[in-house]
Amino acid sequence: MKATSDLSVSVKKGLYQAKNWLEFHVVYKKLNTGTGIALCILFALSIAIVSSLLGAALSAVLLLLPVVVVIIGLAMFNIQFALYFPILLAPLMITLPRYFLREIPLGIMVDVFSYIGLMGVLSDQLINRDRSWTFLKNPVTYMYLINLMYVGLEFFNPNIQSYIGYLSVNRRELTFLAVYIFISYEITKHPRFVRTFIIFWLCFALFSAMYGCFQEWFGLMDFELRWLYTDELSYGLIHVGGRFRIFSFFASPTSFGIFMAMSGLFAFIMMTGPFSFRAKILLMISGIIMFLGLAYSGTRTAYAMVVAGFVLFFLMNINQKSTLVVLTIFVVAFSAIIFGPFYQNSTINRIRSTFEGSNDPSMHVRDINRNFIQPYIYAHPIGGGIGTSGVTGEKFYPLHILAGFPPDSGLLKAAIEIGYIGIFLKVLFYFIVLQTGIRRFYYTKDKRLKVLYSGLTCSLFSAMVAQYAQDAIGMLPEALIMWTMIAIIANPALINTHHLKQTA
Repeated sequence: MKATSDLSVSVKKGLYQAKNWLEFHVVYKKLNTGTGIALCILFALSIAIVSSLLGAALSAVLLLLPVVVVIIGLAMFNIQFALYFPILLAPLMITLPRYFLREIPLGIMVDVFSYIGLMGVLSDQLINRDRSWTFLKNPVTYMYLINLMYVGLEFFNPNIQSYIGYLSVNRRELTFLAVYIFISYEITKHPRFVRTFIIFWLCFALFSAMYGCFQEWFGLMDFELRWLYTDELSYGLIHVGGRFRIFSFFASPTSFGIFMAMSGLFAFIMMTGPFSFRAKILLMISGIIMFLGLAYSGTRTAYAMVVAGFVLFFLMNINQKSTLVVLTIFVVAFSAIIFGPFYQNSTINRIRSTFEGSNDPSMHVRDINRNFIQPYIYAHPIGGGIGTSGVTGEKFYPLHILAGFPPDSGLLKAAIEIGYIGIFLKVLFYFIVLQTGIRRFYYTKDKRLKVLYSGLTCSLFSAMVAQYAQDAIGMLPEALIMWTMIAIIANPALINTHHLKQTA
């Protein structure tokens, strides 16, 4: 036993020393040391020798291997990189298949980096001998784990005969769990990460909005038009009313519009915080550009998201003067769009159609589908099985009664696939997330934290409202940002750190 204990201590010590060595030579010194120069020379000689022996193709693969190793190492020892790199990679994952007109399996990269980030947390816990996992002890995590356990029990759902679809769909659930865990850990260890994340998120959203505006003002790129004309289904969804709905770098106009609604809403709410005049101007300009991208996406659900988010913001900050200013600007702009004398603009007409209620033909179709499927929901308390509806159902369960049925909604999809028991647990999870955000908002006295919790809670609330009409929470890359937002709300590290500073 003693020998085993000594070996364990030696392994931990070796891991710690290796991590410090890599951080010193690669991160801090940028290989600008004697050891770093020696490694570069050795690497160059190795490449020259291998290239002469293996040829060009295999040499190119070997050249990429060190890059892959460095990226994996960065993700392992820098948890923030494990989040930011997949988000930046997501536009490439979506754009490259459009350019080459073929599927490129890059989606697995998001899963890989999520697990690498989780491994980084595990290694830190092992080195520091910390087995408490206190950063996960909060109501949001508990409810999230209950939902995951229920999803795990769905593996034994008697309504499915094959488990390929179940495993294919739930692979992403494990990815989101890994993201939630390593982000919660990073917030606890480095609370300043939150500020970095907010800046990264808004810059990414602004860049996406600017490219969306470019598509609207100057037209789609040639490769994007070529992709649309060869994909009949995508063309039918994107070319509506004689114009192209804008999608930027995202999988669809719906995904782009939902992300713009969340981000623009957050930018305007942050503008009410105690920040410099310059910061407020930047936030206002960014929010306007994001809302332009939202308008061009033609996503009715996203238009409703903005209204829902601002309503909750007003209720949470009803006694603040800045709230009344923002609310007044919003009401004036909203009234001008809905009631103004603009009748020839297709973008404004589509926004107006969102609030026509029963006059919207697409809502009629969705109501018919919901009424049709209600008896099935009542008769199946645990649902028909995960991945059995829509296109996924046609692919993996072609003989299932739900195969090909268009859920058209994240909530309806949950109801038919995991039953009314599952949808109750899911809605309860949403409620606890919002409750936690609102409690954090009222508990803290710091004005910056107040506006942060207000912005995060209202943005997440808008996305949860969108679940009534779209499957808004599981799409990439916004899903990674949303789970980071949930982790920030759930983890009390920010409030605890602030109060410790005040006490000191």
